[in-house]
Formats: sequence, structure tokens, C-alpha cells
Amino acid sequence: MDQQLVPHEHQVGGWHKGEKALLLRGKFGEILKPLKLNANSTYCKDRASAILADSGHNHQQNNEWLYESKKNISDRVVLNENGSIAKETHISNGSTGTTKKGSNYTNTDEDLAAATQDELGFYTSLQSCQVPICNTLKKLMPQYLGTSTCHVNDKEVLHLVLKDLTCGMQYPCVSDIKMGRTSQYPGRVKKTTQSKYIVQEELGFCLAGMKVVHPDTGDIIKHFEPDVGKKHNKQHVYEALGTLMQMGVSQRSNELTAAVLRYLNEIHEWFNKQRIFKLRSSSILITYDAKQFAGDIHTLPSNGVSTTNGVYSSSAAAEVCVTVKLIDFAHVFLAEGQPDENYIYGLENLIDIFNTKISSIKNRQQQLTCEEINK
Repeated sequence: MDQQLVPHEHQVGGWHKGEKALLLRGKFGEILKPLKLNANSTYCKDRASAILADSGHNHQQNNEWLYESKKNISDRVVLNENGSIAKETHISNGSTGTTKKGSNYTNTDEDLAAATQDELGFYTSLQSCQVPICNTLKKLMPQYLGTSTCHVNDKEVLHLVLKDLTCGMQYPCVSDIKMGRTSQYPGRVKKTTQSKYIVQEELGFCLAGMKVVHPDTGDIIKHFEPDVGKKHNKQHVYEALGTLMQMGVSQRSNELTAAVLRYLNEIHEWFNKQRIFKLRSSSILITYDAKQFAGDIHTLPSNGVSTTNGVYSSSAAAEVCVTVKLIDFAHVFLAEGQPDENYIYGLENLIDIFNTKISSIKNRQQQLTCEEINK
């Protein structure tokens, strides 16, 4: 390992085949993520190129999806404003030509084509795209800063360089939420009938890892990685998300939950509009600095006031700072005009849970307010 680089101490996910893919912390607010080359083993350049082929003659930059493979071979697909495919989709017939899909053709996940060969291909493709739906996606992801080759265990390993979402935080809290009812690779024969995560098929997501610390001391309240997360049942998931939101610790838990919910709704809006990609084994990463809640113990202070909706607030309280981003794009497939229902199912369940948390917090704070008034 390069001497100036150290393992990222706040990594909670990023496991592959039972082993942690070690993230490195850069010196200037970036992380370095080891790149798994050829992650999409079913990737076929000819088929992806055929699907992305432009059947028209519109070459305006703001109306194209520019696709780049690792060899910098570019193809394109013309999109509508909402990101749906504006052309007739083509699929490869195994020869040098293409066969236009019939009007009765129905796309299934088993027939999805890999969009890129690996995560690097996805990031580089996205950088050159100016379609509005893709520009929005870039804002929902960590900033991509390029690549770097690092020496790890006497080997040269290519790494993606991304903005470190915990940079500058005193007491970082992090949660890696793996999205989708299944991570099954399209086109693969299913080896098992059950996900390795107990709740994944039911909830449409699972907690791959989490680290939560106390706002006053920085002491760890909860910390687990995928080997523990995969054993969580539904009740464990609910409790862990409550802990992540500092429920029972900070009086401002409701503000934190509401802030996360706003970001989740933005992500949901994007998924409902886009018809370009389907994501597998991708995650939502939630990060915030617990230090901003220092001193906000879970009691109603004498100078507290209750708003009209029953939520405690203080005029001195600063706006909650939290970051919610989409991460992990090694397995991206072309949606061919279809919504990513696998991802959306889990996202909507996650949003419902956070809405329930807010309702629970409001009810508790209304009770505390009444108790304070009646003293």
C-alpha cells in the first residue's frame, strides 16, 4: 500500500464475495475505491452498441446519451426529455447486423444488456452526457475525480477516485443501504432461492453496514458490517434505522429524519422519471456529522417551543446537515425504456419507514410538550 494512503476508517460496506474491498483515504478529501475490472461478465460490446445505436440523425449534444467503453469507443442513444428512449430499440442478432424488436416484444430482466463493462465505464460515460436526466443523476452521486493506480500488497491496483463524503466531519455517522429485492445478475441461473440478506426480498433493501456515534462523546452506539447486516430481520432493520436517526439520543432526531427523507424523495423522483438504467447491487449511502447534535439530549428543555405540528424546535438550532448519495455502479444494465421496479420497490419501502419514524417522533414530542405544560 502506498505509504501516504491509509484505509478509510469509516468504511462500513463494500464487501465482495465475503471479503472487504478496502477503501483508501486520500490526503485531499477523496477516497480511492479498488476497481473490479470486467465486473459485468455478461457485457457484450456489440449488443450494448446495438441497443444504444441512434436510428435517427439528431446529433445535438444535449439530446444524446454518450456511451464510452473502456476502449473509448462511443455510441449513443437519443432520449426524450424524461430520459425515455426516443428511438426504436434494437437488439443484436449475433451477427454484424441488428434485428429490430417486434411490437409484441416484452423486455425482461433476464434479457437485460450490461450498460458498461465495469464501474469505471459507467462513471466515464456519465461525465460526457448532457441529457437532463443524466445531469440530475450526477448530482445524486459522489463527485467522480478520475482514477489512480496504487500499490496494495505489492500489486498495482487501479482505483476510482471519488469525493469523500465524510471529509471534515468530527463524528461521522455512516450507513450503507443496499437497494433492490434481488441482486441476482440478469441472465444468470439463480443458484439459491433466498437472498443472503434475510429481509432483502421482503423490504426491497437491506442494511449492508452502519456506524453511529454519540453526538456528545463520539462513542460508538452501533457498528456493524455486511457479515452482521445479512442476519438482520425486519425488526432489527427498523431499530437500526431509528438508531441511525439518533432516536432516543438527540431531540433533533425528527429534523435529521426529515432531511434524509427529502433526499430520498429526490432519488425516488429520478427513478420514476428515468428509463435508461437498471441498477443491481447498488447502495444508498447516508452520512452526517453527529457533532452537530452535541448537547441536544432527548428531553424537552425549558426554553423549547412546540411548533404547530407538534415538533420541537429552537430558534438557535442550525439546519441539519446530512448527505444522501447513490453509490456502487459496477452492475448497471440498460433498461430499454422500462422502470427499475426492483430498485423502486425497496426505495418506496425505505421512504415509508422514514415517514413512520417522523410520525413516531412527532407523537412522542407532543407528549413531552403536554407533560412540560402540565408541570
